[in-house]
Amino acid sequence: MSHFRRRICYRASVCVSVCVCVSVFRSIRMQFSSRCVFQKTTLNEFNQPDVSRITAHFHAPSMVASPSVEIDLNAVVGHFNQRVDGFTKLGSGYILEYVDRLSASFVKFRPLGVGAGSSVVKVSRGPP
Repeated sequence: MSHFRRRICYRASVCVSVCVCVSVFRSIRMQFSSRCVFQKTTLNEFNQPDVSRITAHFHAPSMVASPSVEIDLNAVVGHFNQRVDGFTKLGSGYILEYVDRLSASFVKFRPLGVGAGSSVVKVSRGPP
């Protein structure tokens, strides 16, 4: 079951944002997060039907995008769907009412080259 509807306009705007960031910074690290509202039917103190709502926050693992590495938005959507399914299967009775916010964070990322950042220092040996 897909909780996060995949709309072409949102995908296009995310892809354009990523392309702009990658063209400016060469590579970026990004993370997607969501705020979801869950509800369940309860009884209030007067034994009348009522609705209880709670807010939950979910985060996808951070990923790197560069000219040679494409992002997989299907994987991000799949991750959020798994998180929502996992939350609803805990037995609390809450179901997803709506996704209140879906956001993406982008930061400049400079991966270290081969051998860079090594803590091994070669020391020349003096004469015997």
